[in-house]
Amino acid sequence: MGFVSRGAEAGTAASLADIIRRENPAGTEFLFLSGDKRRNDLISSLVASGIIVNETMVYQTEPSESISQDISITLENTQTWPKFIVFFSPSGVDATLKYLETYEWWPRCICVAIGSTTAKYLSELKLKNIVIAHHPTPDGVLAALGEFEHEMAS
Repeated sequence: MGFVSRGAEAGTAASLADIIRRENPAGTEFLFLSGDKRRNDLISSLVASGIIVNETMVYQTEPSESISQDISITLENTQTWPKFIVFFSPSGVDATLKYLETYEWWPRCICVAIGSTTAKYLSELKLKNIVIAHHPTPDGVLAALGEFEHEMAS
């Protein structure tokens, strides 16, 4: 399609807004494709800088109707309880937590949050053992897990 992606190193909406503002003058127009659940940080920051944001909601977040069964089947195929569970969003926490809490091993699990918004939500629910990925990528999650394991070993 000819697009060049920039800003992957940002990690947060605030950092991404800084990159966009640096590279684009006020009056630049952006198309922002979003879902029904999102924070307003990026858009607010860009609009405050005079950047025009045209937002279109393109999907809605809905939990799977078979989520309880899906979790159960996944866990039946493991030989030990999961040490880590990665959460990608507050809505993902809401969709799964009531099922995860039914397992006796749940209090021993380490919650991995893909970013600060999800980590804050986990904290608000009074969950402990939260690891935060510094970048919302698979490598960011692996790095956070590696740092956690290293801290626990020392």
